[in-house]
Amino acid sequence: MPSRPRVVSAVPVSRLFAGASLAVLLGGCVQILGIEGLSPGDGDAGPRSDGGVPVDARIDPPADALIDAPVDAPTADLSCAEGELSEPLGSFTIDTSPAGDDFSATCGGAGSPDSAIAWHAPVTDYYVFHTFGSNYDTVLALFGECEGQELACSNNVGQSVQSEVVHKFIQGQGALLLLDGAVGDSGSTQLNIERVSCPSADLEGQSFPVQLSTLGFGDDFSGACGGSGAEDRAYHWVAPADGLYYFRATSEVFKPIVSVVDGPRCSDLVLGCNLAAAGDLGAEVVRFLRAGQVVSVLIDGDSSGGSNDAGLFELDIGIREAPSCPAGELTLETGIIDSFASQRSLSPSCGAVYNYGAFGGEVEARDKTYRVTIPADGSCFRSYEFQATSDSEQVLIYALRGSDCGGEEVQCALGVGDATGGQASASISLSALDDEEQEFTIVVVDPAAPFAGAENFTVQSFRYEACP
Repeated sequence: MPSRPRVVSAVPVSRLFAGASLAVLLGGCVQILGIEGLSPGDGDAGPRSDGGVPVDARIDPPADALIDAPVDAPTADLSCAEGELSEPLGSFTIDTSPAGDDFSATCGGAGSPDSAIAWHAPVTDYYVFHTFGSNYDTVLALFGECEGQELACSNNVGQSVQSEVVHKFIQGQGALLLLDGAVGDSGSTQLNIERVSCPSADLEGQSFPVQLSTLGFGDDFSGACGGSGAEDRAYHWVAPADGLYYFRATSEVFKPIVSVVDGPRCSDLVLGCNLAAAGDLGAEVVRFLRAGQVVSVLIDGDSSGGSNDAGLFELDIGIREAPSCPAGELTLETGIIDSFASQRSLSPSCGAVYNYGAFGGEVEARDKTYRVTIPADGSCFRSYEFQATSDSEQVLIYALRGSDCGGEEVQCALGVGDATGGQASASISLSALDDEEQEFTIVVVDPAAPFAGAENFTVQSFRYEACP
């Protein structure tokens, strides 16, 4: 059960602003993008319209208009708030030093002076709330109402002592913002509130496939699979239930690149990407998602070949019918001989999942998935190499963090056989971090290549260690 705010004593509204400066800066707000990089950008930009109705007439209203769609907001009891911000967006300076310890949150703040502030969303969108610029170790939490569920809580972003949360609100929806401190700390809080500007459109609740376009939207991002210099689009999407989901983009005019990001911002953790071998074959990313998990789907174009890299595309999202993932377990420092599954489970970043066959038609990659645990040893550094070998034209091996087939791709390697038809081999290396064992999902792939088609493969693991 989530923690709820507790009101210890009634505090007059005037106390919030006693001896404090409350400044609203309507321009020049800094958006902190991402959790680890903390790179600034222009966070005052709101969602953009597509500039036209999507090609697929089944979308009603247009998918890209959904962020600002009017929805009846639930009534929230914010009577315990000590004040309300004069504007819903901007930068505000609030001194918590003279405040009492009236509230609590799940991630910290006990014993520290705090302030509770009422806030209402001006439009339906995802919002970033952060305290970068504050002069003390902050704790920041969002509650649905005074005695309501805790929506989010943050105590330190990466190595910083500041806090940041991102949450979606519908137009007019209220929330209680709790400004608190860690282990008794308090001071001048720099509270910053802005709308998420990338993605700028929302596909939550839509039926698929949908027809969309990258034309006219500029080059806002690129990644491990390419896309630099090509126009692109980004969309929010929320998984309706637990499942192994595919995200596939096809186009008749350009080779699409699909990236799936774990979170509501383009700068959050990239789970994986994939480049299409040809536009009509499509690019696809597959990951296991939990019900309610928010992802950002980024569509880009391949600009490396000098051909068209933007235009209309079709995006499809759905459940992938596949074997259990992971399907087996690898034992360290041993070798296995196995066969590829008849159906593919996941998708790599360093190889196509669909291609044309050598004699016409379409071929699809096949794979086999394994769970592996890398042990930690505080006195030694240990690394394990995993080598996949196949009689096929190519073989591919990659790893995802975690053992549920939903983590970020951490390595991907493609091996190609020699001209005499010899075996193809590829290797990756994994190690434990921070003296804790690490779980990974290792995937061996028979890639979608014209002469692919091996049935069996081997995987061997080797240990390397360095001790002081």
